[in-house]
Formats: sequence, C-alpha cells, structure tokens
Amino acid sequence: MKKIISFCLIVGLMIGGGCVAAKWATANSASDAAALVDAINPLVPTQTVYVKTCAPQQVDAHGTATYQQSAYAADGHTRPIVFTGMRVLKQGHYLALTTKGAYVKTYTEVAKRDIPTPVLNVIDRH
Repeated sequence: MKKIISFCLIVGLMIGGGCVAAKWATANSASDAAALVDAINPLVPTQTVYVKTCAPQQVDAHGTATYQQSAYAADGHTRPIVFTGMRVLKQGHYLALTTKGAYVKTYTEVAKRDIPTPVLNVIDRH
C-alpha cells in the first residue's frame, strides 16, 4: 500500500512539475507547439486579450490569413500571438481574442469604447 501511495505521489509531482515548466516555457512564445501545450495545460488560464488588426503575415490560396502581433491584456501583460482569420481582416480594427496562453480560442471585433483604457493607450501607441 505504501508503494502505491508513493508511486501516485511521485507521478503527481512529476505531472504538476511538468505543467509548471510548460507554462513557464511557453510564456512568451507564439509557436504552434506553444499553442498546443497551452491548450491542454490546466495551469494556463483563459483570458481576453486585445489587438488592433494589421496586415496579415501570409494569406494562403484559400484566402485564409495568418496574423502575428502583440496582444495586450487588461492587467498590462503583453505577449506575442498568432491567429488565423477566415479571410483578410480590415486593418485598424480592434479585436478581443479569447486565449489560453498562445492558443487562440475565438476572436470578436469590438468597438474602441469596449476596450479597457490602459490597453487602448498601449495599442494605439504601437
């Protein structure tokens, strides 16, 4: 019985340590690997971040646009983000992205007045 409890404790600590290390390792990454890890990591919180649309990094043959830019959270945290639009988005519009680290769940166009003031001040400077 002691061996089973010890084994479960060790496995639990290894999984927990792995989740903490993965959260730390993907904190400032926008890669596909970081998005995959953040999507399944229970320690990475879901949050809303904001971007002002820019020109896409690339557009594939089907018109799907990929964007890479900095995203800003209401708490002042900034991180690089990569997301895909179903089409080329209008430049200079504001988006609220629901993210889990580097993983972008959804994006929605929002009005300028709906963005927290500290975020808006930073976005408009860049």
